[in-house]
Amino acid sequence: MSQSLPFFILLVFSLLLTVFILWRKWNKRLLLLFLFIGGLAHLLDFFIMFILNSYVYKPHFVQNNYYDNMLGSLVSQTFVYPTAALIVVAYNWSIFRVFLLSFLFMGIETLFLSLGIYEHFWWKTFYTGIFMFIGFLIAKKWYELMNRGDDSKWRNVLTLYFAAFVISGIGLSLITVFTSLNTLSTGFFSVGEREQSILATIYIGIVIFLYSMSVVYGKNSLYTYGLLCIICAVSYSLVILNILEITAVYKLLSICLYNVIVLIIIKSIHNRLLFL
Repeated sequence: MSQSLPFFILLVFSLLLTVFILWRKWNKRLLLLFLFIGGLAHLLDFFIMFILNSYVYKPHFVQNNYYDNMLGSLVSQTFVYPTAALIVVAYNWSIFRVFLLSFLFMGIETLFLSLGIYEHFWWKTFYTGIFMFIGFLIAKKWYELMNRGDDSKWRNVLTLYFAAFVISGIGLSLITVFTSLNTLSTGFFSVGEREQSILATIYIGIVIFLYSMSVVYGKNSLYTYGLLCIICAVSYSLVILNILEITAVYKLLSICLYNVIVLIIIKSIHNRLLFL
């Protein structure tokens, strides 16, 4: 059996299930929650897997082991887990069912370990169960908060941040794996691919947070567009000072284009999903 097959099965099943749930229970807040949980899981996996080196995925999507790990993480944290959280919230599952679902994920992880397509370093399977259970409870509570009538700006910022973070993260991860347009480096790490993924995540994390704050708290668009110019200028200055390296030929254009796309994503989520 191909090592990629279990990951493909989970990915396709998750996508189909997500489309089905959103179609049957069409509610824009459910889509927003799906993105929010995906962003939260994506960021958490960044710290646990990339920074703390806890486990590694081996789906054999690409030959480069580090990029292969990135794609495995993308399938697991960006699609599979948010789909499970969507089920819990959309059908208002009880705590007992949430516990059983967390236990099921532990079983899937054990199967992947036995197939050699996933490996632990210091991580334990029961850690997965605990984090899954807590994450499902967060999803239920956050959806409850999203349905309140109050206009909580801090909640809007966090929801917008994680929703935009996962969309940008998916795009940047795929670009990193399949092209060299956004290669970033500082020389701080011995493994080039690890440095690229860490720097890219930190960069988009900071940029999206600033844009989210500006969109939610800004009194008019002038603040946001001013921030866009400042971020592009600072980013390009880091390139000029050789603190940050970008392999794209048109460096300033690449920086500006990426930031414009991120800002469009954030404003679209804010206008079309956050305020319903």
